[in-house]
Formats: sequence, C-alpha cells, structure tokens
Amino acid sequence: MALTFGTEPLSSQPRETVNYELTGPKHKLLMRPFPRRVRAEFNGRTVIDTRDGMLLYESNLMPQLYVPEADLDASAFVATDHSTHCPFKGDASYRSLTVGERTVDNALWAYPNPVEAAPWLAGYAALYWSAADAWYDEDEPVQFSLPDPYHRVDIRRASRHVQVFAGDTLVAEITPSYRGQLAQICRTVTLGPASADLKTKYELLVRAMNAGIGAAKPGEPMSAICRAVNAVLEAEGYGEYCHPPHIRRRGHGLGFGSIRPGDVSLDNETVLKEGMVFMIHPNQHLPETGYLLCGEPVVLTATGAEPLTQRQSALAELNV
Repeated sequence: MALTFGTEPLSSQPRETVNYELTGPKHKLLMRPFPRRVRAEFNGRTVIDTRDGMLLYESNLMPQLYVPEADLDASAFVATDHSTHCPFKGDASYRSLTVGERTVDNALWAYPNPVEAAPWLAGYAALYWSAADAWYDEDEPVQFSLPDPYHRVDIRRASRHVQVFAGDTLVAEITPSYRGQLAQICRTVTLGPASADLKTKYELLVRAMNAGIGAAKPGEPMSAICRAVNAVLEAEGYGEYCHPPHIRRRGHGLGFGSIRPGDVSLDNETVLKEGMVFMIHPNQHLPETGYLLCGEPVVLTATGAEPLTQRQSALAELNV
C-alpha cells in the first residue's frame, strides 16, 4: 500500500469506503522516523550519516528522506542564493554539494522557517537522491530510493497463495541488475478485459512516452524530454497533474547507482550525449484510472533514443 497515491489515506482523493474522516488540507504531510541508519557518499566521502532520518510523506509524491542538520558533513555543503516556495512547507533554501573537484549545484534543501502547520521541518534537510554517488541502508547499497515501510514488498517464500481478482489492475516496476548495471521496465496489466476508458488513458501515456523518446537526442537537455512528455498530457487537459505536488520527474538515469544523467525533470539541464542510458516513464496518476505505469529503458545513439526492450509498453490484458 502506498499512503500518498491513488485513493489511499494521504492522497488528494482518498477513498470513500471508510468509517473515518481525515480533516485538514487536501494536500497532506506526514513525517515519521526511518528505522535504520542511512549514509550517502559523494566523490569518495560520506556526506550524510544518520540514525535519525525522517521520511516525509506528501500527497501524490514519493516519500522523501530528511536528516538532522547535525548528521550532515557541513563542510561539504555551501549555501546558494537559490530558493523555492512550497505553500505546504514554506520557503526552501538550497546548498550545493562540493567535494574535491566535483560540485552538484543546489543539491540540498531545507526549510529553516517552515509554515505554521509544519514546524517539525525545522532543523532537517533533504538531499536529491541523484546528487550522491551511493546510498546505504545500514550496510547495503540502495538503488533509486529507500524502501518505504508502507509500500515496499520483498519477495519471500510463503505457504499461502496470493489472491487477485478478475477486474483488478496490476502495476509492476521490474528492476533487474547485471554486475551492478541496472535496468528498469514499467508495465500495467489488467486481469480480464480492460475498460474502454482505461485503454484510452493508457494509450495517452504511451503517446507521451513516445514523445519523450522522440525528443531525446544528443545535444538536447534532459529537460526537453520532460517537456515533450508533459505536452502530450497537457494537451488532453491533465496539465495540473504534470507538476508538483503530483509528479516531478519523467524518468531517471540507469547504470551504477542511477547517477548519470540524473532525473528526467524540468530542472535538469544536463546535455544528452551518445551512449547515455536512462529511463523514460510517464508514470502517472489520473483521476479516472488511478496510478498507471508505462516506461522503457533507452540508450542514446547518434540519431536518438533507442528502447532496449524487444516489446514496448502496451496495456496487457490477461485472460482469467
């Protein structure tokens, strides 16, 4: 269960089949401790080492790790004049991450004077996942994000059968690894025939993904892919769902640690180069269908992005 997506309790459109009411703003925040030690490394140096990290759950967004200021290597972070405003958290100040000859601009943000409704954000800071070279959950390397205690399901041997029902929609993020090199495939499957509306909405996501693949060319910024994906959805009236708090990125780098070339986001001006490998996924919550997964890993060639899968995204219907 993901607390912040679909019709779950902290989403912007929680389900009606409950015997309670959640009062307060439609956009909700929940901060809770992450139970284990977390470290982040950059250019061979540990820049975060915390046993007191907090996960911030925010409506329609993935959980974000915030750590106490005392658990940062303060000498690795330099304040910048960049700032952003969030009506639910306040004004964010930013710091660049610098170790040796390497720098990631505006890699860390914090809310030194958060809004009255979220005073507990004071004293904590958050680092973009892609800014670090490596993350560790206790002593194990972690790819993409920390496991969400409300969402992460590890595969275990079990004596009972998992029950699924005709009419269910299943989403899957498949993330294989070969000698440390990562890939990812995003798929959506229905058990039985899909509704006409679901088919139409999924075809919209496929069109958005193909627009992103078409925009990926050497010399273009990564942000051009995100703009191309968003443009297809905006043209169909889903503009408000193409930006925070609903979604921030349309893919991410793949490889050792998913570091380069970073996120497929509007604020990533990394210039695309031949040989780069990354994920393009217009994964999207739509009010009519809920959250759908659609995405392909691509490699950038001299002429553009080439999907690495033999069978590209399409809504699959299983006979049951």
